[in-house]
Amino acid sequence: MSIRKLFTVAIGFLVLIIFGNLVLNYYAQIKWKYNQLDRTMSSELDGISQQIDKELSLLKNSIFTNGDSNAATFSTAFNFSLKEETRLSDFWESHDKSSPLAEGYAIYRVPRKGKDNTFLLWRHPEGRILTWAMEPNFQWLRRTLHLSDNKEFLIFVGPGGEVLWKSPSYFLKGTENLHGPIIYNVKGPWFKDLNGRLYWGKYSPIMGGSVRLYVLIPLRRFFYLLCGNILSMAAFDVSLLIIIVGIGFLVFKYVLAPMEEITVLASDMQDKLFAATTPKDLSITVSKVARGVREIISRSKLEEVGILCQALSSALQSYVYQQEKLLASGEKMAELNKTLQATNEALITRDRAWRRIIEISKTVTMTTGFNKGLGRIADIIREVTGASEVVISKKEGNEYLPYTESGYGVKLSDVKRSLDLRLKDASFKEDKVLWIEDVYTDPLSLAMGAPVKSEAIFPVFHLGRPVGVIYLGWAKPKKESQEVLDLLLPIASYIGGMIDSKSALQGLRQSYQYMVERIQTITSIFHEETSAHLERVEKYCFLLAKSLSLPADQVEDIALFSRLHDIGKMKVPLDLLTKRDALAEEEFDIIKKHTIWGAEILGDAPWLRIGRAICLYHHEKWDGSGYPYGLAGEDIPVEARVVALADTYDALRSRRAYKEPLSHEKACEIITKGDGRIEPFHFDPTLLSLFVEIEQSFDEIYNSFEEPEGVISL
Repeated sequence: MSIRKLFTVAIGFLVLIIFGNLVLNYYAQIKWKYNQLDRTMSSELDGISQQIDKELSLLKNSIFTNGDSNAATFSTAFNFSLKEETRLSDFWESHDKSSPLAEGYAIYRVPRKGKDNTFLLWRHPEGRILTWAMEPNFQWLRRTLHLSDNKEFLIFVGPGGEVLWKSPSYFLKGTENLHGPIIYNVKGPWFKDLNGRLYWGKYSPIMGGSVRLYVLIPLRRFFYLLCGNILSMAAFDVSLLIIIVGIGFLVFKYVLAPMEEITVLASDMQDKLFAATTPKDLSITVSKVARGVREIISRSKLEEVGILCQALSSALQSYVYQQEKLLASGEKMAELNKTLQATNEALITRDRAWRRIIEISKTVTMTTGFNKGLGRIADIIREVTGASEVVISKKEGNEYLPYTESGYGVKLSDVKRSLDLRLKDASFKEDKVLWIEDVYTDPLSLAMGAPVKSEAIFPVFHLGRPVGVIYLGWAKPKKESQEVLDLLLPIASYIGGMIDSKSALQGLRQSYQYMVERIQTITSIFHEETSAHLERVEKYCFLLAKSLSLPADQVEDIALFSRLHDIGKMKVPLDLLTKRDALAEEEFDIIKKHTIWGAEILGDAPWLRIGRAICLYHHEKWDGSGYPYGLAGEDIPVEARVVALADTYDALRSRRAYKEPLSHEKACEIITKGDGRIEPFHFDPTLLSLFVEIEQSFDEIYNSFEEPEGVISL
């Protein structure tokens, strides 16, 4: 498609769009004006109706309250003046026709020559009739309704369809002798009078709904209100369209036509240049093009066409300049892209590190795998920071104790000695990162013989308190990196929470151990022989629980709370515990209750759960023949099964009031083969197998904590 056709289509499309936009815009404006007129008229008519009802009510209240029948002070919409006051019976004798209104009012119209008078009547409860001559305040009404003086009409129609008042006075002239309603509705807001004239209008019931106030606008005036300003705007817009079309015609004739000729000429020149074989042919071709350009210039009325070639050259130079700028911008964009790519890779690295740490946190608890989990986090830090060695240390007092290391290659004790020198250096502050980019410029690093080129010590805080440090060493020089600092900040916060929680748990465990030792002291006061017995049982339980590969914290809890397994015997009479003769059945039943009494003494505290289970179930047997509840198999808690075997072994080895101590070999034989009273099926088979493997350790423990001479175990 040629440029002339394209330009013609574009101009036509532009004109069509502008014309359509004008039509839609004018339609929207007319609709908006109509809606505004409709809303304003309805709202003001409602206000006038309420004002009239208010004035009638004030008039009535004034008569009742003050006895004042002069309504002038209350009037806004109407002008009232008291004409007469008569008895009710006298009034009806002379006035037998009136139009009743609400609340005791009536309208009475008296025809007179030249001008009719309209009166407002009110029946007083005392039997009097008050009569006011009333006249609408048309000036106030027109001002309220925003109407002009003569171009819009106001009319009050009474209950019987009669015209009470109208403005202007010439309105509805010629309809006096016609029959039918003065004003009637055609459809919606459109009305006609008896002469057939059409109006747009609104009406509102007043005076209790018996009188209607009409606002009527003649059809011509109505269209003027809607379209008056728009017509002048439309004339301007149509003129603008004509100007656009004219400009398009001029551009078409004096710019596009010559341009098309130049295009044809250039195309012809190109064909001839390709066909030219000698310099002469090229000269002839250029000469013909030059003559053709001169002819176009001579016919053109625009100077711009004459300098087209110069303009094209300038445009080409501008294009080259823009290309150079674009190339430079491309290089900048490439640099920015590299920066963004590096930032993105850093974010991906950080995200991967955090995902791995989150996965580790799902499996690491304060009681299982803490050090192992912390070691895996150290490996992740070493990987994402490129460090050759990482050490995570906790703070205890004024010392920093290494928890774990990654890539250090030496024992943690050696790590501690190395870190002690660094962390006690005056240059290290607990609230700042210490970064040594070149350890060979640092005398302390040289004295330590550091195997790295750069070091960083990152303080670890939790709840505002320093709880440890993260040490990083690089085998190659490493400049201080904000990227590494930003990466380590949330990781250090997470590690700080882990270290602080672990320390709090250790403190709690120490409190547990102290309490158990205090309870053991009470038991020792009750009977001294139990002290060594409890020490041995604790060691036995530790060995058995550890052999079961239970978590380390559970192993420690079982060993610790095994000391309390017979605490319930504090409630058993001492004479029964030390009785040398066989116990009666009733006496043995009392002793058996020490399991329940022990659990009751410990109470329901959650942290004493293992101790309570040991007290309550350590006399249950694997085959279900134990007490107090006759539990069997794995229904018996594992901690109780461990204590049962340990306590049985120590009981066989110990001196009792009713028996002499047995040797280690004899005790093992009874446990593994039975003697009629103790049978191997009384114990957990797994524990029994482990006991056989480690029974020599039991003998060593017993010999390490032998009872003093003359002491009898209970």
